[in-house]
Amino acid sequence: MAINLSVVEVQVREERLGSSSLYHGCAADIGSETGGCGQGQGRRCFSQNSGCMNGCAQGYLSQIDDAVIVTHAPIGCSADNVGSYHARRWGNFMQGRPQSDTMALSTDMNESDTIFGGLDKLRDTVCYAVGKYNPKAVFITSSCVSAIIGEDIVSLAAELSQELGIAVVPVSCEGFKTKIWASGFDAAFHAILTGIVKPPKRKTNIVNVIQFFGSSLPYVSEALAVFGMKPRLVAGFNSIAELERLSEAAATVSICGTLGSYLGNGL
Repeated sequence: MAINLSVVEVQVREERLGSSSLYHGCAADIGSETGGCGQGQGRRCFSQNSGCMNGCAQGYLSQIDDAVIVTHAPIGCSADNVGSYHARRWGNFMQGRPQSDTMALSTDMNESDTIFGGLDKLRDTVCYAVGKYNPKAVFITSSCVSAIIGEDIVSLAAELSQELGIAVVPVSCEGFKTKIWASGFDAAFHAILTGIVKPPKRKTNIVNVIQFFGSSLPYVSEALAVFGMKPRLVAGFNSIAELERLSEAAATVSICGTLGSYLGNGL
C-alpha cells in the first residue's frame, strides 16, 4: 500500500488499491473477472444516488473541534453538512461532551465563478471564517466544479497560511475522480498527514483510535487500560493540537478498516 506524502493530491482507491464498488457476473467467475478488481469497476460508467468523495472528506474533517471547513463549490455540494451536523451532536451526546456545532462554509460558486474564476471569493470566505470562528486550521475542500475550471487552491492555501498564521490545508476531493466514495476518507487523512501532523518529539502511551462518533470510547478505554494505554479519538472530537501529535502515539487502530487504513499506514 504505497502512500506518497510528498504530493498534495491523494491517490484514489482504484489506483492505489485496485478497489471496486461493482461486480457484474457469476460468482464462479469472480476470480478470473476481477483480477486486481479493475475490470469489474470499469464497466460502470454512471452512478447516481450514492456517496461522494467530497462529501466524505468534508464530513469527516468537520468533526474536528477547532477547525473550519470551506468547500469551494456550488452550494449543493454542502448538502451533506446537514448529516455532519447531526453526527457531531450525536457524538457529543454519546461521549458526554458539551454540545457544539460543525463549522463549515461554502463559497457558493455560481455561473459567473465558473467562467471568470472564484479564487477571490474563496479568499474572502476563508478570511471571513477565520475572523468569525478563530479556528486553529482551515481545510479547503475542492469540488468537481472548482477542479474542472482549474482553480489553484493549493497556491492560495499556501498564501493564506502565511497571511493568517494558521494552517490552511487544501483537500483534493473532487467527486469525479473516483467511483469509490471512501477515497474521501483518504483525502481527509492525507490533508491531516501533510498539513497538520508534526514529527514526533517523544513516544507516549497514547493509542490513536480512528472512529466515527466515539460511542465505543468507554469500552476501548477499558481494554487499553489493561496494557497501560490511553485512547485518543481520531480525527473527530479532538483538537488540531492533538492531531499535530498523532505521530507520537504508541500505536494506531481503527474501528473500521475502510475508514482508517490510510492514516494508520501513513503514520
